Amino acid sequence: MKIVGTKQGNIFTSLKLVTSHSEKSLEGFHAINRDILLESVDLTGDGQKEVVIETTTGTGTGIQDKHIQVLNKDLAFIHVEDPTPHLLSHTSVAKTDHNIAIQVNDHKVEIPLESLGIQEDHLFEKPVFGNITYYDIDDNHHLKVTKAIQVSPAGFIGDFTVTYKFENDYLKADEIRLNLDE
Repeated sequence: MKIVGTKQGNIFTSLKLVTSHSEKSLEGFHAINRDILLESVDLTGDGQKEVVIETTTGTGTGIQDKHIQVLNKDLAFIHVEDPTPHLLSHTSVAKTDHNIAIQVNDHKVEIPLESLGIQEDHLFEKPVFGNITYYDIDDNHHLKVTKAIQVSPAGFIGDFTVTYKFENDYLKADEIRLNLDE
């Protein structure tokens, strides 16, 4: 199994998944550089391995944007829920006069601004997440996405990791974990 495509500069377009039995167009997907991860693992718990494709679609200072596609054994796409609405409804990140306040469901953490080691005039008015995004599959075959929490152009304080569960024929964003940098 492999991914083929057309290279235009440092962007790969017209991507296709090629197996020994067939090929599937990955229309609408592209990759920057050659950062394409291809893995075969059972994410749905049905005993059949799915094809997992992770592509890098944006890179730069403070940006690492990755996207994922999952296909079943018949090479039909399995919908992977965008984690951003889930994070927005279950978390909050705010800057106060003295702290960065982070809340995940009922758990709240405050980080003193002076502990960040970043000049206050370099801090964003509101911290953001999502400029650094990457996917992973843990040892228990759970798909996870991690989105970094950014407080300045080059300042990060940790990240949110969302674990997916397979439900109603799609991979649904589920459990959220906060990981703070030390």
